[in-house]
Amino acid sequence: LGEKLSVARAQLEVFERMRNARYEEKVNGLIELKDATDAALKGVARYVGAKRAAHEARRAAQRREAKELLIAGENPHLVFRAREENHRLAAQRKRNAKTIETNRAEISRRLERDETRYRGNLEIKRLAREKDEKFSRAYGEASKAAKIRAYMQNAVGVSDLLDPTGTETNYPSDVSRAKPRGFGLATGAGAD
Repeated sequence: LGEKLSVARAQLEVFERMRNARYEEKVNGLIELKDATDAALKGVARYVGAKRAAHEARRAAQRREAKELLIAGENPHLVFRAREENHRLAAQRKRNAKTIETNRAEISRRLERDETRYRGNLEIKRLAREKDEKFSRAYGEASKAAKIRAYMQNAVGVSDLLDPTGTETNYPSDVSRAKPRGFGLATGAGAD
């Protein structure tokens, strides 16, 4: 029983040490987080302070200038407003010029891409047209007629082709004979 009790106490001590170590890790993590947050807040405070100081300096300069303008007999509100409007318009012109340049560059890229695509399409069409012309020269109607004509003109010893429509070209052969002048008028040799 004493041994079991000592083992249980040892396990409790190990557990307690582990729990304390985890607790310390969490506390250290929270302390680091707080330090980082404080440092960030100090940086933001410095930035805001500098911005506020610059704003206050600008306002003080505007108040001094407003007094000088009043002494000179001018309306400070109108002068400041015109100055702000000029700054705003200058910034707008700068943005517009940048936008125009960006748009021009984009249009140039598009035109180059379209020109490349158009030339590629023209090349494809040219190749297709050449292929069609080559095919037509080799296998078209004119080619067929030329081949038939050449064959028929070189054919020897065949009868004339009968053409009931009269549309085919007559190719005389060796068997063909010229008909006599009086053919069909009953004036020939057998008319007696």
